Amino acid sequence: MALDWRAGGGAAQVLPTTRIAVIVTVLWWVLIGGGVIMEIVARRRPRIIAPLSRVGARLASALPGRVALWAGWIFVGLHLFTRYTLPRH
Repeated sequence: MALDWRAGGGAAQVLPTTRIAVIVTVLWWVLIGGGVIMEIVARRRPRIIAPLSRVGARLASALPGRVALWAGWIFVGLHLFTRYTLPRH
């Protein structure tokens, strides 16, 4: 976490943007972990939850689904790319 020493009295304060970045990163990891758990359950009980391969095939079978997959892939990719690869100014 970044500390701001410009605060009065020499006290270190955590910058709000850093705290938000940590929260968003944790939320991404929770989302990924939930997806992995859901896929494990889907592989063990495919009649209850469809595996990602079946969901992807169903979505890709029609044009609106392909557009949704494409848009979702770009959304996630750009957000992860900009968060973890671009230097902060």
